[in-house]
Amino acid sequence: MFLTQSELGQALTKNAKVAFNEGMKMGPTGGRQIYNIKMVTDMITENDTHSYDSIARSTGEGGTYHTSVPVKGFRLIHRQGKFTDSFTTTKEMMMYDKYSVTDTLKGIQGLGTSGAKRLELNLQLGFGMGAGASYTDMDGNVVSTLGADGQNSFSATKTTKAGIAYSNLQAIAFGLAGLEAHQNLFRRMVNHSGRQVKVIPTHIYHTRTPSLVNTIEEFLNSRGNVGSPNMGINVYGYKGPRFQTIEMEYLDANPDETRDNAKANYWGLVLAKGQELQCEISQNPVVYAPLMDTKTRNLNIQTDLHFSHGHRDGFNATLSNV
Repeated sequence: MFLTQSELGQALTKNAKVAFNEGMKMGPTGGRQIYNIKMVTDMITENDTHSYDSIARSTGEGGTYHTSVPVKGFRLIHRQGKFTDSFTTTKEMMMYDKYSVTDTLKGIQGLGTSGAKRLELNLQLGFGMGAGASYTDMDGNVVSTLGADGQNSFSATKTTKAGIAYSNLQAIAFGLAGLEAHQNLFRRMVNHSGRQVKVIPTHIYHTRTPSLVNTIEEFLNSRGNVGSPNMGINVYGYKGPRFQTIEMEYLDANPDETRDNAKANYWGLVLAKGQELQCEISQNPVVYAPLMDTKTRNLNIQTDLHFSHGHRDGFNATLSNV
């Protein structure tokens, strides 16, 4: 029986939002667990680092008080990008297919997943591609992966306004030596005042490579020192896991979502939701009411989302690109 546009619209209105939201939940989530996400209303925003990290000075009787001033760091500029998807329900499908409403709802669910996947792909490529200056995305656009200091997001020569360099990149396999090496990267970081950055990582992020996933889980949940013949105390696990873990589905991906085997064992430490890992969204994924093409009588259903992301300073994450 022919299903009119009005009838289809009424049927979709009741369930489209549910299907779309369910689709979003089916997408990857690793990037959204890491980035500090906030809603914005402007297409272009600027985010500056301000460091006020003074230390009181000795002052003699009647002496002039020591004066300190905030140090302005580097500026990260966000420009909102627009990402879209759609699908079509044909007139013939509405006429002859009694499951047209169900199939259309499945398509709407797919649109929800589509938007979530693109957001996650871009966020996670900010890590997986972060040791370089840029990459070309699946749409042919050149995407910068530079931090606000003009260096790669992950680099052995990150810079500060104090003129002191630090590193958030070290190629070392996961394990006791690797964890200590990356903890030392955090310990040696300095802010724009030239003072120690007091940042404690909360998570280990990593690819989904089974051997790496299992090694990390074993390491964090063993009382004994994994890999040691004497099985000494495992300081990262004997009181319970010191770090939580985040699996990143696209950490070892190419920009077209294919797998890059050279990145199979990428991992790092991160302060999840740290202020330096920024994602700004001006419009969350949304599904629009079906529109009829007057030339074909087909129904077109669309979704879009608007967001930007970037790494301001390198204080919140390290990367092992081994």
